[in-house]
Amino acid sequence: MAKLMNHIPRITRQTRIWIVCLILMTAWPLSVPALPACSAPVVVLNSDQSVKKYAALQAEFKKSLNLATVDIDLGESRNDTQVIQMALSQTLPELIVCIGGKAYLTAHQLAPATPKVFCLGINWHQYPITDTTYIISPELPFSSQLTMFRYFFPQVRKMGVMYSKSLNRRWFSAAAKEAMTFGITLVGAAVSDNDDVHEAEMSVLANTDALWLIADSHILSGKKRVMDIFHTAHTMKKPVFTYHRVFSSLGAAFILSADIHTMARQAAQTVLKLCARKEMVQQVQEPAGTYIAINMEKINALDIRLNPRALSQVNELIESSPDMDAAP
Repeated sequence: MAKLMNHIPRITRQTRIWIVCLILMTAWPLSVPALPACSAPVVVLNSDQSVKKYAALQAEFKKSLNLATVDIDLGESRNDTQVIQMALSQTLPELIVCIGGKAYLTAHQLAPATPKVFCLGINWHQYPITDTTYIISPELPFSSQLTMFRYFFPQVRKMGVMYSKSLNRRWFSAAAKEAMTFGITLVGAAVSDNDDVHEAEMSVLANTDALWLIADSHILSGKKRVMDIFHTAHTMKKPVFTYHRVFSSLGAAFILSADIHTMARQAAQTVLKLCARKEMVQQVQEPAGTYIAINMEKINALDIRLNPRALSQVNELIESSPDMDAAP
């Protein structure tokens, strides 16, 4: 153990501050303060309640809000545009809570003037946002993620990132600049619609320590493409750091995501503040809680140096990995 500790660099003051902030954010209150009820109904528009994360957020939101809501599931075939339009016309909601991108686009089209609270919108900045849209971002700030990468894996100094030119070019530029302050170099591959994601991945992994798989709808367009990304990383013996628990079944080594339940409570608090009309409401809120999972089998198999002191921050230890050698 002493030999291992000697290989762990001294944590900078900036990194310690970020770690303390991330720990404190997990202490978000379990309920929201009592505020006056809305004068009109609140509509909850869910892109597809059969999707686990959408259902989990809606359940926690309703529990925290403790007010009656009108719930519409866009995943049900009977809820076509005409039916939804009629429901909104009859309810005349004070505001609409939109869970997922499909829900937000539907609400924006059918009720453009009604205030909206937008949750779980991946790449939300690409949507038609108005002055009365209040966003609970599902994306952790890259500074928070880089802090944790550095803290957990002090020897990972170069990370590959694939990103869409149209969706995340500015994001990558800002992240690469920020990464330098943590002693991390980001090697990017900007992928256009016609580019080969496989070739881009091989290029960025050739001279890096890990792949940072970000929430990019172009890069992750389809199950086969996602499986190919993980298979390539496995073949090249590089770990994948990513943003959602769903990737654990494909062999992700490290998962750092926004906590769904905390985001739901943020949404409920935002709704109550908007109904009360007594407080300024921040238009874009970063997620206030994190969820960390680590695949120890993958870490050990790839002989990645892990900071043992970081394990106390882990929410879930994943003990097994899929047999990627058997994958197509």
